[in-house]
Amino acid sequence: MFSEGKALFMDMSFFFIEELREMETDFGIIPYPKYDENQSSYATRLCYYMPTVVPITITGERLDRAGVMLEALACEYASNVVPAYYEIALKTKAARDEESQGMLDIIFNNRVIDLGDSTFCGELRDGAMRQLFDSKKNTLASRAKSLEKIMKIKLSELPGVGDAE
Repeated sequence: MFSEGKALFMDMSFFFIEELREMETDFGIIPYPKYDENQSSYATRLCYYMPTVVPITITGERLDRAGVMLEALACEYASNVVPAYYEIALKTKAARDEESQGMLDIIFNNRVIDLGDSTFCGELRDGAMRQLFDSKKNTLASRAKSLEKIMKIKLSELPGVGDAE
């Protein structure tokens, strides 16, 4: 509906923005608004719930080499692919004006990852929350309390997170 000019706003991932390139009506890009004027900065949800998985079936020295190669590819991706995508695909081709380019800077400079919506989406978003919606029960507080111990254990197992207290 948005691309046909029948909707004022459209919430979308940048993954789908190419679909709007053929749209004749001008549109702008804006971040989600702040909660209120006391919020110091924007927060833009970064979703990675479809991470790339690279199965490796080798062992020993070749396993170490595979790890080095994957790290090198990830580094190259972060150093060259992401900046090119940002500057060329988003800022040059998708954004139609300077204001939208500035909004892209705000969005990208304030990215956050919600672990409950990505890493733990099976347990939380698609698990506990979906069960609450399906059951039509208003028991969020007690459900959250019952998940607290499990989630602390899962958080403590994440590399770089350590103690979940």
